[in-house]
Amino acid sequence: MAKSQLTPSQKMTYLGALFNTPERVVSLPPEKILVLIQKVKRAMGSRSMSATDCLSLIGSLASCIPMIKWARWHLREFQLGFLAQWEKKHLKQRIVITSSMKSSLWWWTRPSNLLVPRPLGPVTWTVLASDASQIGWGAHIQDKLVQGKWPFNAEGVISNILVLRAAWMALRHLAPLLKDKPVLLQMDNRAAVAYVQNQGGTHSRSLFSEVTPIISWAENNLGDLRASYIPGPENHLADHLSRSFCSNNEWSLHQRAFNGICQQWGTPQIVLFASPLNAKTPIFLEDTLSDFSRYGRPDTTLDIPVGVCLSPNSINLEISTTPDKGRCFHPGDHSILAKEAVVPTPWSVYRYAVRFLYHAGATCCLRATSLTPIQRS
Repeated sequence: MAKSQLTPSQKMTYLGALFNTPERVVSLPPEKILVLIQKVKRAMGSRSMSATDCLSLIGSLASCIPMIKWARWHLREFQLGFLAQWEKKHLKQRIVITSSMKSSLWWWTRPSNLLVPRPLGPVTWTVLASDASQIGWGAHIQDKLVQGKWPFNAEGVISNILVLRAAWMALRHLAPLLKDKPVLLQMDNRAAVAYVQNQGGTHSRSLFSEVTPIISWAENNLGDLRASYIPGPENHLADHLSRSFCSNNEWSLHQRAFNGICQQWGTPQIVLFASPLNAKTPIFLEDTLSDFSRYGRPDTTLDIPVGVCLSPNSINLEISTTPDKGRCFHPGDHSILAKEAVVPTPWSVYRYAVRFLYHAGATCCLRATSLTPIQRS
């Protein structure tokens, strides 16, 4: 009964946490803050402590993690300093409290850091997906895209580090959109996700060094920072951005303008002269050979006369292929590319469409009853 609260209340302390239901937040109770500050100050004033006392202090700080947003981050340096000296199973061993360990504890002596509550309700996260390759990095927030090339030779650099560096570059470049917002980082590397989600770690010093600027920056600029794993095939846009870089001529019609055109004239079924970055329809034709090293050169050859075009009144274009991963062709779509009312006859766009389909690796079957010669200049 000593720990029970018999009087109904909208505020209650339970398991070392103060729950405020009207405001839907949880925080540290004031009495626990005072005890914690005294314990930290004693450690800062000591030259050494027993392993038992160090573990007790680490446990007290770790108990604040559910109530204090950045508690785990400010615990890491003391934890790493302790583990670097401790010979496990020797609880009476004296641990030297180094200057870096004492500096990390200073944050815990400020009540303003310990009084900030955490919300209990659902959080609306701003999702930032990022990825890295040996060439560069890429990221996006919905339709906001960023990418860049590494200013160093990335060969031999492990993927864990590259993915964390990609996330760091993405956060910096998209900072104006993320200011004071809770951000959810999506990455396809489980180690990188763990080090962001857990605000560091103790198993890899190199990964801890990579995540340090991310968490330090996030504490001062974001409302919160979490990370989640996304399978590689689902992270295709960020992956594409990290490998294929836009030219200065790459552009896209604004989505609202595109929607207005669709309302007026109907939604197109296929887009010509597009790329994965600016295509407005699920099916598009891309005129590029830059991805052959990744997807492989198609085995199909098309015996189409180079000086002719096909009349839209007499053509039947069929796509019968299972495309490479990442290509936007669907075998069941047999619609013509455009209508005669939109594209005048003779329609030489078909000649370009055939060439694009060849570049994409599709197998085409063209049947036409008439061919219209193209007048060469």
